[in-house]
Amino acid sequence: MSRIFAPNNPGKCRVCGCTESRPCQRQFEDGPVPCSWLNAEKTLCSSLACVAEVPLDELISILDEAA
Repeated sequence: MSRIFAPNNPGKCRVCGCTESRPCQRQFEDGPVPCSWLNAEKTLCSSLACVAEVPLDELISILDEAA
């Protein structure tokens, strides 16, 4: 079941709800690293948990736009 919440709310991840001022934190050996935006609309963050919720065809489209 998909956890995608708000697909048209720029500046807020539609899966986890993080924002630029309150980003997700990924833990690495050197300490926490904030997420970043994967798409120009700023509706999907780079957290692997969030990316896993998005359909593959949409992820491919995001990569095509970035190229």
